[in-house]
Amino acid sequence: MQDQTMGMKPDADHRPSRRLSYVHLEDIHGEVLSIPVLDLICVEIEEGKKIFAGRSMDILT
Repeated sequence: MQDQTMGMKPDADHRPSRRLSYVHLEDIHGEVLSIPVLDLICVEIEEGKKIFAGRSMDILT
């Protein structure tokens, strides 16, 4: 669908399979917890300190 006001096609990708990422966390025993997250944003605020933001899913099913 063409957007007549801007003269360009809207850039929207609503396919969840392309928006899905995993955050992998490791505990002190070496166990890895993988958390699926949609639209993940990761920002390093200081060296070695990161903030993760996104939409989480039900990981317990």
